[in-house]
Amino acid sequence: MNKNPFSIYDFMGYLFPGMMCYIMIAYCFRMGLDMSEISNFENLRNLVKDSQMGFNLEKSVIIIVIAYILGHIMSYLSSVTIELFARKVFGYPSEYLLERERGRNWGRMLKAFFASEAKSSQKTWAIIKTSLRVIMKVFMALLLFPITFSTFTFAYFFDINGWIVRPLDEYLKNTLKVKEFRLANRLGINHPDVNQECDYHRIVMHYVYLNIPNSQRKTDNYIALYGFLRSISFVFCLTFFAFGAYALTTIDCSESFDRDLLFTLFLFFTLSYICFLGFVKFYRRFTLENYMAMLTAMPDDGGKCSL
Repeated sequence: MNKNPFSIYDFMGYLFPGMMCYIMIAYCFRMGLDMSEISNFENLRNLVKDSQMGFNLEKSVIIIVIAYILGHIMSYLSSVTIELFARKVFGYPSEYLLERERGRNWGRMLKAFFASEAKSSQKTWAIIKTSLRVIMKVFMALLLFPITFSTFTFAYFFDINGWIVRPLDEYLKNTLKVKEFRLANRLGINHPDVNQECDYHRIVMHYVYLNIPNSQRKTDNYIALYGFLRSISFVFCLTFFAFGAYALTTIDCSESFDRDLLFTLFLFFTLSYICFLGFVKFYRRFTLENYMAMLTAMPDDGGKCSL
């Protein structure tokens, strides 16, 4: 197995979201953190027009390093918010591709997201921990408002959620399940019971990556793509949250609503959800690539394999 530990896809996947975050932060400070000035697109056009296009190597290197660090921060924060939300509401792609559980209705999706039972030897601490987790989930729902609102409203009624969790056809599902049992036999392990909750796809993923080199490039690309879109979606959600908080604190019913601010909110709301759809799309394709590689390239003999 030949694997470059650091590819251009990895670098760009962190740099672009970090650079976008850096540009937004720099622009906000340039406008003196005045949201009315920030939401004024005339200021943005003037700033771009007046900006110097000369290349400065020292400044460019510093900006790239800062953006790369911000990209890692955005990647981590998006993994514990956006990816967590997707897993809670839709389940793992390995679950809904093989339809290991029935499709979730609106109530089950909401319950799955807010499920926050905490275990503790003392009942009081268990209640406190559970309450804190619920509060964190509420804050997460507000922070990711474009995603959470869309998922539980028009995405549900127009069956976009159903499109996200659409399973494979019966022939592929049955064939993949047979291959899962054969993989377990090759590895000398027991296949999990049908009612047992476990991450069996993790075993499939490692087997495919270590034993089927032709699929490595595609899986690496899918990981980079869904990580990139997840981070970009999180940056857009943060921006929408900031503008939304400003709009709520400055709203005046006696005056007309700021059109630039309204357009900004709509723009980042739309971009946040579109990037989220891109994330779940490539998250699904990554899992499907592992399954199809196992199906088509795993030999049926009982030879040894690496894991």
